[in-house]
Amino acid sequence: MPSKRKIASCRANGAKAKGAKSPEVRQKSALNSLWHGLCATAVDAMVLPNEDPKLFLQLHDSYMRRYRPQDECERQILLQIVYVVWRMRRVPTMETTLLHSEILRINKRDDDVNGFKNMGESFKVGLAFKNLRMRNAHSISSIVMKPAPPQPHYSHEGTQPSAGESAFSRSR
Repeated sequence: MPSKRKIASCRANGAKAKGAKSPEVRQKSALNSLWHGLCATAVDAMVLPNEDPKLFLQLHDSYMRRYRPQDECERQILLQIVYVVWRMRRVPTMETTLLHSEILRINKRDDDVNGFKNMGESFKVGLAFKNLRMRNAHSISSIVMKPAPPQPHYSHEGTQPSAGESAFSRSR
């Protein structure tokens, strides 16, 4: 049984409500759980706002239909493959966007001492790549690369596939 103080507090908070919320406000509050992503669904965690969730689900479903995982372990491996394929599809767009943005920056510079504005587009692509690499070299080199911790080695009989058998063998 809640205390009288708790009941009074709930009533006071309920009285502060301002009625129905707009669809935009509801959408924003629906994304509150995605702050860290630990409780997000695959679609919420993988699909960016400019991407079509239906395309992600089509990719996911096509892999699941094609490989038909037989247990949770196989399903998790397949999910990781789907996630990597989805991310890899973004790379050409990111590369094009970054290079295009840098070429526009080169073209807008006022101090064209080296005459880069008058160079061909292929030269500008190379220069854009170089500029991006140099600009990001500091941030990349500041990451301290630590060796991965040693992984436990399991040698229990039956945990590894036998010779000639794959991990996704269908001989069950």
